[in-house]
Amino acid sequence: MVSRERPELAEVAAAVARDTAESVRLVYIQFPEPFPRTLADELRDHLNAAGFNAPGVERIERSFQNSIRYFHPGDAELAARLARQVERTLIDLGCTMRFEVGSLSRASFEVPLGQLEVWVGQGCPG
Repeated sequence: MVSRERPELAEVAAAVARDTAESVRLVYIQFPEPFPRTLADELRDHLNAAGFNAPGVERIERSFQNSIRYFHPGDAELAARLARQVERTLIDLGCTMRFEVGSLSRASFEVPLGQLEVWVGQGCPG
């Protein structure tokens, strides 16, 4: 085991994992009716300009709360920064909403480090 035999290697491995998460910063955006697709697309564009990789938006046919979800404990800080960025961006777009940050790290999702999700569920009517 690296951490017992060579603790300095464990520290390097942890730093590489953090750097990898920072470089990936993959963000999926989900939203329901009546949230306007045009607003979801603008949010995506702003996140891409801010250095995240938000490839698209997806309409979900059920209700849910506003949240930022992450899947690895090492992504908690990145998820908190994403929440602040999403809230600021939506305010700039005329839509004040709050987002809770939630960990799904105990679930058995197989997603890469640095992948996050934005669930725009309630607020800012269409």
